Amino acid sequence: GQQWMSWIQIVDLVDLLVEAVENPQWQGDYNAVAPERATNAQFASALGRALGRSAWIPAPATAIRAAMGEMSELALGSQK
Repeated sequence: GQQWMSWIQIVDLVDLLVEAVENPQWQGDYNAVAPERATNAQFASALGRALGRSAWIPAPATAIRAAMGEMSELALGSQK
């Protein structure tokens, strides 16, 4: 849960994509993320509150590595 991650709300991402498609002045690459990063634990807690569910049981890294193999780095890696 200590991995840092970038995130964005779906509404903000959709607004950005619509503007980029409709406005010919927008060209190049865009980084669509929220201005603040969050740890995986912070994000899971906020998501749990938003969904009305608990998010207090972390998944052990060894179980994620066993289930996902090399792809586990996507779930366990940090963006900080």
